[in-house]
Amino acid sequence: MPHFSSTISLLFILLTSFVTGESLAQSSPILERKISLEANERILSQVMKEMEAKAGFTFSYRSELVDGQRLVNARFRNQPVREILAALFGRKLNYKERGNFLILSANRPDEGPKKKVDGYLLDGQGNGVPNATIFDPITLISSNTNDYGYYSLRLDSTESATYLEVRKSSFRDTIIPLETSSVMLHSMFISSDTTFHRKWLMARDSARVKFSRWTDRMFPDRIELSNVEDTIYRNVQVSFVPYVGTNRKLSGQVINRTSFNAIAGYSRGVDGFELGGAANLVREDVRGVQIAGALNLVGGRVKGVQVAGFSNLSLGYFDGVGIGGFSNYFGSGGNGVSVSGFATVSRGYFEGVSVSGFSNVLLREANGVLISGFSNVVYGSSGGLQMAGFGNVVSRDMNGVQAAGFINVVGQRMSGAQVSGFLNVAKEVEGTQVGVFNYCDTISGVPVGFLSFVRKGYHPFELSTNDLGMIDIAWRTGVRSFHTFLSAGLNPASKNQPLPWQFGYGIGTSPRLGGMLFLNVDLSSHHLSLGDFSESRSLDNRLSALFEIQLPKKVSFFGGPCLHGFLDHTNRPDLREELGIPSRLLSEDTNQTLRMSTWLGWRAGIRIG
Repeated sequence: MPHFSSTISLLFILLTSFVTGESLAQSSPILERKISLEANERILSQVMKEMEAKAGFTFSYRSELVDGQRLVNARFRNQPVREILAALFGRKLNYKERGNFLILSANRPDEGPKKKVDGYLLDGQGNGVPNATIFDPITLISSNTNDYGYYSLRLDSTESATYLEVRKSSFRDTIIPLETSSVMLHSMFISSDTTFHRKWLMARDSARVKFSRWTDRMFPDRIELSNVEDTIYRNVQVSFVPYVGTNRKLSGQVINRTSFNAIAGYSRGVDGFELGGAANLVREDVRGVQIAGALNLVGGRVKGVQVAGFSNLSLGYFDGVGIGGFSNYFGSGGNGVSVSGFATVSRGYFEGVSVSGFSNVLLREANGVLISGFSNVVYGSSGGLQMAGFGNVVSRDMNGVQAAGFINVVGQRMSGAQVSGFLNVAKEVEGTQVGVFNYCDTISGVPVGFLSFVRKGYHPFELSTNDLGMIDIAWRTGVRSFHTFLSAGLNPASKNQPLPWQFGYGIGTSPRLGGMLFLNVDLSSHHLSLGDFSESRSLDNRLSALFEIQLPKKVSFFGGPCLHGFLDHTNRPDLREELGIPSRLLSEDTNQTLRMSTWLGWRAGIRIG
């Protein structure tokens, strides 16, 4: 019984292997199924029936197409059905598969000079080589072998070369001469080459660095790009869409001197002029002029002029003039002029002029002129002129001028001028800041604005009194050469109730006279009132010339004369007395509603900080 059981198992395994093998054979295309047969003075109809039985398919054809009584003498050893049919019928018949039927039809003769060339590409062991590229170097007509190594080209014999070139990664480049009158399959052999394989891998990786992932998704690598390493040059190229044009499937390997693309074109490079109705797509470099209705996309360098209705994208270095209706993008920086309706973005160093409707974004250093409707942003150092409707931002050093409607920001050193409608910010300033508010750590120039805060600058608090009997407090901020101050105070000794009080704003300078002695010159304006805001105008405008003695620990005493110019309404004659305005004046000018009075008073006090 054990012996019987093992025999049954062996038979089952053999049967399963046979069925599986037959199934795999039947799953392949009919023309690629390999069989062996021998015909010695046998009629053609018998040979065809044997082919049907061995390859597992059925012929379908009209009887007048085949002379079934013709004698055949041939021997085939493990060859594809396609090769056997070529030996039996030459190029008289055409073959088409439908299910498990192989339909035979009359093959139309070549029209004019057209010539069909087909065959198998085989390796050293006689196996078909898949995904190889075979092309005519003159017309660039090409074909890729299928999974079984079969290829087919239709050549123009009046223009084509007398040979075909064969390319396959990890195989040697091969040249195959064409036979002038071949009616058989043009099979050829190709040998492997690991050196070439390594070389191609390096070239492929380099190209993929240039042509980013999102462009790969738009136009994934074709077999031709990996097989054909050669650079092909053409004077003129015309295409409808990528791969449909005079450069055909090899367009990704061609550098064109003049290129016209009805909708879109794809090439290895441009050295001259390119015009595209919608888009121009270039794997590597462009030199010259490139114009597109919507998009110019270049995987390498650009040197020249790019004009696009929507966007110019150069993944390499840009050198020239770029005009984009929406945007310009420079993957490795640029030098020249960029004009865009919305934004210019540069991932590398940019030098030149960039004008954008919304923003310029420079991800490295920049030098030149940046003008935008909203913002200029530089992630690095910058030099030149920056003008923006809203703001300019430089993460490191800036050497030049920043002008913005709202804000300017420099992360490190600012050498030059910052001018904004609201706020200027920098760490170190060598120059000037002009804005409503200014901020910096240190400054060797002058900040000009409503309030300027210099962290290592001049910002003391002071307590003072004057000839009006006011006790005032004030905070000064900026630098000694130019600063601003806010002031508030009241007269605690006044007999009036409520007490007179004031608030004011002023500017000042404090040059050193020598040693610990400084001169303080202040110009300020103070609103004087009794309790609530007075309906009458009452402004005490002051020009002070004070002497300041600076003591250790940032304590100083000051005092000196103060020229008052008091402006009030004539409808409140009692307001002057209530506010403590002196009766002895230097001058008084009066019209129907206002009067201006001047007198010489004094101020004195102490400062800390």
